[in-house]
Amino acid sequence: MTEEIIEAAEDNEPDDAFAGLAAGLLVVSDANWVHRRVETIDILSTELSRRTVSVDFTVPPTLRSPLQVAKGEVLVPIATLEKAPLRHFDLRDERGGVVPCLEQRANGEIATHALVELATLALEDAEMPSPGDRLRADLRTIATARRSPAEAALSGLYQAADSGDPECSLVLADEIFALLLSILATDFILFAVVESAERRRVLKYGYDEPLADQRSQRLRLVQGLGLAPLAFQIDVPVAAGCRSYHAEVVIPEELRLSYAELVDGRSGEALADGDIDSDRGALHAPDVDVLAQPELLVAIGAERAGFITVAACVTGAITLALWAGATLLPPDPTQAAPSVAILFASSALVSGALTQRGEHRLVSAFFAPLRGLLGLAALVALVAASVLALGASACVVDIVWSSAAGVASLLSALFAVAWWKARGRQVSRAEND
Repeated sequence: MTEEIIEAAEDNEPDDAFAGLAAGLLVVSDANWVHRRVETIDILSTELSRRTVSVDFTVPPTLRSPLQVAKGEVLVPIATLEKAPLRHFDLRDERGGVVPCLEQRANGEIATHALVELATLALEDAEMPSPGDRLRADLRTIATARRSPAEAALSGLYQAADSGDPECSLVLADEIFALLLSILATDFILFAVVESAERRRVLKYGYDEPLADQRSQRLRLVQGLGLAPLAFQIDVPVAAGCRSYHAEVVIPEELRLSYAELVDGRSGEALADGDIDSDRGALHAPDVDVLAQPELLVAIGAERAGFITVAACVTGAITLALWAGATLLPPDPTQAAPSVAILFASSALVSGALTQRGEHRLVSAFFAPLRGLLGLAALVALVAASVLALGASACVVDIVWSSAAGVASLLSALFAVAWWKARGRQVSRAEND
């Protein structure tokens, strides 16, 4: 059908149908006109990322005319994006200038024409009439409606085909039509309005996208203690059908990538391996199948030994003080002031370690469990100091201090493990540098 679409373009069909055919062909044949896509994923927090995609392309000469609008400007379908509101969307050209994009209503009209005209060509091949009103209505719903009703309409078409509807069976048997139909059920076409498409162009668009953080509290604690990496699974649909896809994962300096890998979520096949144990993940995947479901798997660990070192030292000091009081130098309840002063001083050190201004949100989320444990160490010290300040008996003081020393020892061990892992990543970074 590709040749038929190009022939239709050369026959100067009506503008709307002409634009729809050309746009539909470009969307499903990304590798034929897009030289490469470079995506930068900046992980801002455990719940938000900033995605920037650079598209290097050349519109085929035979398809430039149908996509031309007033004043010589050309519509270029540079991407398909999920049918969801875009946050902080931005589209720019090679010089950094703002590039307009097609508004929603016009976008839906062109997408509808793309489906209707492709369906018409498929039916003409079988010497059948043009699409009927019901099929046209379903195609419009898929092209213009939100994801839920669009997917319902798509499911209805396949059910009709399974029930023997000849019209639905024929159009769905066409691979190009079926592929575009499945894309438009979940995504919309991003049309950039450029002043010229006579040469090779580079456009860049960016937007914020939520990340699904479905970790259990136990997993959050284990990851925050450095016992397991912080893992993300990020969909990268722009890689599907791409001739050359490049991805870069950006994380704060205090953290470090344990691994980054691009896989096909449908088959589980590895599409690209990234840098292991690095500051920024860089991946390259050539000739990704158009039917693939690319997913980026990323694991992040702590690299910064500063906070963890301070926390480990403070917790260790509290532990030593409590064990000394519980064994070698039992505090005198009648002269509690020195011991109370020492333990309150430890709590002051904890407060200083907990306070971090201007810290990256992802770093704050990552170290939250460690800060919680550091706060627990301070609480243990305050409980031990309180029984002295309140004049408890020697027996009570001995029990409380021994118990507090045991809890503090466990906390110190956890901080020691976290420090060792973070220190190892720093050593690895120094060796790589």
